[in-house]
Amino acid sequence: MFEELIEKINTIEANVNLLLELHLEQSNSLTTYNDVAKFLGVTRKTIYNYVKEGKFVEDTHYYTNDKGTPTFIASAIIEFKKGVKAVDTNIYLTVLGIKFTIKEKFNKWHIAFNIDSKRKNRSTGLEATKKNLITVKNEILPQFAQELIALKSSTQSSVIVESDVSVLESVADIHFSLHKENVRPHVYTRQVSNYNRHILPYFKGRQLSSIKPMEIESWQNRLLTKYKVLSVRK
Repeated sequence: MFEELIEKINTIEANVNLLLELHLEQSNSLTTYNDVAKFLGVTRKTIYNYVKEGKFVEDTHYYTNDKGTPTFIASAIIEFKKGVKAVDTNIYLTVLGIKFTIKEKFNKWHIAFNIDSKRKNRSTGLEATKKNLITVKNEILPQFAQELIALKSSTQSSVIVESDVSVLESVADIHFSLHKENVRPHVYTRQVSNYNRHILPYFKGRQLSSIKPMEIESWQNRLLTKYKVLSVRK
Protein backbone atom coordinates (compact mmCIF):
# COMPACT_ATOMS: atom_id res chain seq x y z
CA MET A 1 0.00 0.00 0.00
CA PHE A 2 2.84 2.35 0.84
CA GLU A 3 4.47 1.64 -2.54
CA GLU A 4 1.18 2.36 -4.33
CA LEU A 5 0.94 5.71 -2.52
CA ILE A 6 4.49 6.66 -3.55
CA GLU A 7 3.70 5.70 -7.15
CA LYS A 8 0.56 7.87 -7.15
CA ILE A 9 2.52 10.82 -5.73
CA ASN A 10 5.18 10.43 -8.41
CA THR A 11 2.50 10.30 -11.10
CA ILE A 12 0.82 13.43 -9.77
CA GLU A 13 4.20 15.21 -9.62
CA ALA A 14 5.00 14.21 -13.21
CA ASN A 15 1.61 15.47 -14.41
CA VAL A 16 2.05 18.78 -12.57
CA ASN A 17 5.50 19.25 -14.14
CA LEU A 18 4.09 18.44 -17.56
CA LEU A 19 1.29 20.97 -17.14
CA LEU A 20 3.79 23.56 -15.97
CA GLU A 21 6.01 22.93 -18.99
CA LEU A 22 3.08 23.16 -21.38
CA HIS A 23 1.99 26.42 -19.78
CA LEU A 24 5.48 27.89 -20.07
CA GLU A 25 5.77 26.82 -23.70
CA GLN A 26 2.36 28.18 -24.72
CA SER A 27 2.80 31.46 -22.88
CA ASN A 28 6.29 31.97 -24.41
CA SER A 29 7.56 33.00 -20.98
CA LEU A 30 10.93 31.31 -21.53
CA THR A 31 12.33 33.91 -23.88
CA THR A 32 14.73 36.00 -21.77
CA TYR A 33 17.94 35.31 -19.88
CA ASN A 34 16.18 35.78 -16.54
CA ASP A 35 13.27 33.47 -17.46
CA VAL A 36 15.56 30.69 -18.62
CA ALA A 37 17.94 31.06 -15.67
CA LYS A 38 15.05 30.82 -13.19
CA PHE A 39 13.54 27.81 -14.99
CA LEU A 40 16.84 25.90 -15.05
CA GLY A 41 17.80 26.95 -11.53
CA VAL A 42 21.08 28.62 -12.54
CA THR A 43 22.41 32.16 -12.72
CA ARG A 44 21.99 34.59 -15.62
CA LYS A 45 25.76 34.43 -16.18
CA THR A 46 25.52 30.66 -16.62
CA ILE A 47 22.94 31.13 -19.39
CA TYR A 48 25.22 33.70 -21.00
CA ASN A 49 28.04 31.15 -20.94
CA TYR A 50 25.76 28.47 -22.41
CA VAL A 51 25.24 30.77 -25.40
CA LYS A 52 28.89 31.79 -25.66
CA GLU A 53 30.23 28.23 -25.43
CA GLY A 54 27.67 26.77 -27.84
CA LYS A 55 25.86 24.70 -25.26
CA PHE A 56 22.77 26.54 -26.43
CA VAL A 57 22.68 26.23 -30.23
CA GLU A 58 21.52 29.20 -32.27
CA ASP A 59 18.26 28.62 -34.17
CA THR A 60 17.64 25.62 -31.92
CA HIS A 61 17.64 26.97 -28.37
CA TYR A 62 17.43 30.62 -29.36
CA TYR A 63 17.40 33.02 -32.30
CA THR A 64 19.00 36.44 -32.61
CA ASN A 65 16.37 39.20 -32.59
CA ASP A 66 16.46 42.62 -34.29
CA LYS A 67 18.37 44.06 -31.33
CA GLY A 68 21.13 41.49 -31.79
CA THR A 69 20.36 39.66 -28.55
CA PRO A 70 19.12 36.08 -28.03
CA THR A 71 15.42 35.31 -27.77
CA PHE A 72 15.08 31.83 -26.32
CA ILE A 73 12.75 29.13 -27.68
CA ALA A 74 10.58 27.72 -24.90
CA SER A 75 10.15 24.18 -26.25
CA ALA A 76 13.92 23.77 -26.77
CA ILE A 77 14.69 25.04 -23.26
CA ILE A 78 12.27 22.50 -21.81
CA GLU A 79 13.94 19.73 -23.83
CA PHE A 80 17.31 20.96 -22.60
CA LYS A 81 16.16 20.63 -18.99
CA LYS A 82 15.07 17.06 -19.72
CA GLY A 83 18.58 16.31 -20.91
CA VAL A 84 17.82 16.06 -24.64
CA LYS A 85 20.92 17.12 -26.54
CA ALA A 86 20.39 19.40 -29.54
CA VAL A 87 21.92 18.55 -32.90
CA ASP A 88 23.98 21.36 -34.43
CA THR A 89 22.95 21.53 -38.10
CA ASN A 90 24.91 24.69 -38.87
CA ILE A 91 27.63 24.62 -41.54
CA TYR A 92 30.96 26.30 -40.76
CA LEU A 93 33.29 27.60 -43.50
CA THR A 94 36.32 29.88 -43.63
CA VAL A 95 36.62 31.98 -46.79
CA LEU A 96 39.59 34.34 -47.31
CA GLY A 97 40.29 34.14 -43.60
CA ILE A 98 36.74 35.06 -42.56
CA LYS A 99 34.72 32.52 -40.60
CA PHE A 100 31.13 32.10 -41.81
CA THR A 101 28.24 30.10 -40.42
CA ILE A 102 25.58 28.92 -42.86
CA LYS A 103 22.26 28.05 -41.28
CA GLU A 104 18.69 27.36 -42.30
CA LYS A 105 16.15 29.83 -40.97
CA PHE A 106 12.53 30.12 -42.08
CA ASN A 107 13.36 27.82 -45.01
CA LYS A 108 16.02 30.24 -46.28
CA TRP A 109 19.81 30.05 -46.19
CA HIS A 110 21.27 32.63 -43.81
CA ILE A 111 24.91 33.47 -43.14
CA ALA A 112 26.48 34.77 -39.94
CA PHE A 113 29.91 36.34 -39.46
CA ASN A 114 31.84 38.71 -37.20
CA ILE A 115 32.80 42.23 -38.18
CA ASP A 116 34.21 44.90 -35.84
CA SER A 117 33.76 42.44 -32.93
CA LYS A 118 30.01 42.26 -33.62
CA ARG A 119 28.01 39.25 -34.80
CA LYS A 120 26.08 39.92 -37.99
CA ASN A 121 23.37 37.82 -39.62
CA ARG A 122 22.27 38.13 -43.24
CA SER A 123 19.69 36.33 -45.35
CA THR A 124 20.83 35.17 -48.77
CA GLY A 125 17.23 35.20 -49.95
CA LEU A 126 17.75 31.71 -51.36
CA GLU A 127 15.51 28.78 -50.50
CA ALA A 128 17.21 26.23 -48.24
CA THR A 129 17.90 23.55 -50.86
CA LYS A 130 21.07 21.55 -51.58
CA LYS A 131 21.45 23.27 -54.95
CA ASN A 132 21.26 26.74 -53.42
CA LEU A 133 23.67 25.68 -50.67
CA ILE A 134 26.30 25.08 -53.35
CA THR A 135 25.61 28.57 -54.71
CA VAL A 136 26.05 30.05 -51.24
CA LYS A 137 29.36 28.23 -50.72
CA ASN A 138 30.90 28.78 -54.17
CA GLU A 139 29.53 32.18 -55.20
CA ILE A 140 27.95 34.24 -52.44
CA LEU A 141 30.49 33.68 -49.66
CA PRO A 142 33.63 34.42 -51.77
CA GLN A 143 32.09 37.62 -53.10
CA PHE A 144 30.86 38.65 -49.67
CA ALA A 145 34.26 37.94 -48.11
CA GLN A 146 35.95 40.22 -50.64
CA GLU A 147 33.48 43.02 -49.83
CA LEU A 148 34.09 42.60 -46.08
CA ILE A 149 37.86 42.74 -46.57
CA ALA A 150 37.53 45.87 -48.73
CA LEU A 151 35.29 47.53 -46.15
CA LYS A 152 37.62 46.63 -43.29
CA SER A 153 40.60 48.01 -45.18
CA SER A 154 38.85 51.29 -45.94
CA THR A 155 37.70 51.89 -42.35
CA GLN A 156 40.67 50.66 -40.32
CA SER A 157 43.53 52.08 -42.34
CA SER A 158 44.81 55.39 -40.94
CA VAL A 159 45.83 56.45 -44.44
CA ILE A 160 43.39 55.52 -47.18
CA VAL A 161 45.27 54.15 -50.16
CA GLU A 162 44.53 55.73 -53.51
CA SER A 163 42.52 52.94 -55.11
CA ASP A 164 39.06 52.23 -56.49
CA VAL A 165 38.01 50.83 -53.11
CA SER A 166 38.44 54.22 -51.40
CA VAL A 167 36.37 56.12 -53.98
CA LEU A 168 33.03 57.31 -52.60
CA GLU A 169 30.92 55.17 -54.94
CA SER A 170 32.79 51.94 -54.09
CA VAL A 171 32.56 52.46 -50.35
CA ALA A 172 28.86 53.38 -50.66
CA ASP A 173 28.13 50.22 -52.66
CA ILE A 174 29.77 48.06 -50.00
CA HIS A 175 28.00 49.93 -47.20
CA PHE A 176 24.53 49.52 -48.70
CA SER A 177 25.21 45.88 -49.57
CA LEU A 178 26.16 45.07 -45.96
CA HIS A 179 23.36 47.01 -44.28
CA LYS A 180 20.44 46.23 -46.59
CA GLU A 181 19.23 43.34 -44.42
CA ASN A 182 19.76 45.32 -41.22
CA VAL A 183 17.07 47.96 -41.79
CA ARG A 184 13.48 48.00 -42.93
CA PRO A 185 12.92 48.13 -46.72
CA HIS A 186 11.46 51.65 -46.70
CA VAL A 187 14.37 52.94 -44.61
CA TYR A 188 16.89 51.35 -46.99
CA THR A 189 15.10 52.87 -50.01
CA ARG A 190 15.09 56.31 -48.40
CA GLN A 191 18.79 56.13 -47.52
CA VAL A 192 19.78 55.12 -51.06
CA SER A 193 17.56 57.87 -52.49
CA ASN A 194 19.12 60.51 -50.22
CA TYR A 195 22.60 59.32 -51.16
CA ASN A 196 21.87 59.46 -54.90
CA ARG A 197 20.17 62.87 -54.71
CA HIS A 198 22.31 64.77 -52.24
CA ILE A 199 25.70 63.11 -51.67
CA LEU A 200 26.74 61.44 -54.92
CA PRO A 201 26.32 64.53 -57.17
CA TYR A 202 28.49 66.64 -54.87
CA PHE A 203 31.31 64.18 -54.08
CA LYS A 204 31.19 61.79 -57.06
CA GLY A 205 34.53 60.27 -57.97
CA ARG A 206 36.29 61.65 -54.90
CA GLN A 207 38.70 59.69 -52.73
CA LEU A 208 37.43 59.74 -49.16
CA SER A 209 40.82 60.95 -47.93
CA SER A 210 40.55 64.03 -50.15
CA ILE A 211 37.23 65.28 -48.74
CA LYS A 212 37.98 68.03 -46.22
CA PRO A 213 35.83 69.16 -43.26
CA MET A 214 35.34 72.58 -44.89
CA GLU A 215 33.84 70.89 -47.97
CA ILE A 216 31.42 68.89 -45.84
CA GLU A 217 30.38 72.07 -44.02
CA SER A 218 29.84 73.84 -47.34
CA TRP A 219 27.78 70.90 -48.60
CA GLN A 220 25.62 71.01 -45.47
CA ASN A 221 25.08 74.76 -45.83
CA ARG A 222 23.87 74.26 -49.40
CA LEU A 223 21.32 71.70 -48.22
CA LEU A 224 20.14 74.07 -45.47
CA THR A 225 19.19 76.65 -48.10
CA LYS A 226 16.75 74.12 -49.60
CA TYR A 227 15.59 72.00 -46.67
CA LYS A 228 14.77 72.31 -42.97
CA VAL A 229 17.39 71.43 -40.34
CA LEU A 230 15.60 68.23 -39.29
CA SER A 231 15.46 67.03 -42.90
CA VAL A 232 19.20 67.63 -43.37
CA ARG A 233 20.00 65.69 -40.19
CA LYS A 234 18.18 62.66 -41.58
